[in-house]
Amino acid sequence: SSGETLFYGDGSLEVDALANQTDGQVREAWFDYSEGWFSFRVGRQIVAWGEADGVRITDVLSSRDLHTLYQDDKLAIDALRLTGSWASHSFDFYWIPMFRVARLPGDDNPLAELDAYRILSLLDRQEPERELAHGSYAVRFASRTPMIDYAFYGYWGYNDLPIVDIGKGMAVYERMGMVGFDADMPVGSFVFRMEGAWYPWQALQRKDLGGSERRNQIQALAGMDWMQGGWSLTLQYACDLVLGRTSGLNHERYEHKATISLSRSLCDDLLDLSLEAAAGLNDLDSVWHASMAYDVTDDLAI
Repeated sequence: SSGETLFYGDGSLEVDALANQTDGQVREAWFDYSEGWFSFRVGRQIVAWGEADGVRITDVLSSRDLHTLYQDDKLAIDALRLTGSWASHSFDFYWIPMFRVARLPGDDNPLAELDAYRILSLLDRQEPERELAHGSYAVRFASRTPMIDYAFYGYWGYNDLPIVDIGKGMAVYERMGMVGFDADMPVGSFVFRMEGAWYPWQALQRKDLGGSERRNQIQALAGMDWMQGGWSLTLQYACDLVLGRTSGLNHERYEHKATISLSRSLCDDLLDLSLEAAAGLNDLDSVWHASMAYDVTDDLAI
């Protein structure tokens, strides 16, 4: 960084000498310039929208990384962001000239065994052509007040997961739009959160895998965070409503689920215990993940 300019880069290089293989990636690499109330950022960047924890409501800008089950779940986008800010308000405009599709589950991810991802791995995937006419656009307005923080979102781009069309032998990435909002309000040691989004004429997968049908879709979430004495608790309820007939779709009219995240810090914050779980309330299925980490030094944890 220097004055009003900042460059940030994050990447990795993996070398397997035994298998004679080399793999590298640039996770983020962007340039940022700010002058008074105005700033812009250009390059590969990760964008997080919304107040949900592990649930995708308005957070549609960065595509999903489903390759490994327990890693960061976002892919950076190549974008130009223009920002204007005044007092406690800010406005962002994003232009994403080249859409980046979601990374599908790898062989060591249990999600790869699901029929939907197994079929996708066998089909040709028709991605949007790399032309300016196929770019994506997004806006965000946010405000912070002593009582409540809130934001409004708009997006016009592509769904990062494709629609399967067995008849054509391919999977197609469809255009989509989104209008949403979020808000959070602290009350003592609690923080109450809410988030909602409307997806106008969203392309939804047909049961017979013969393409899609478009419906209006509404998603919403209510959540609560609590922190006290080394304990941290997050509870969330999320719902998904499709307006119109759903008998031929691979989506129920109303789907909902609940999540919980509980963690505890011990030994002067050197030992962290955590438990995360999610339950689907339509089929009463669930998944959970427990972990323990101990900081041996500032640079070494087990």
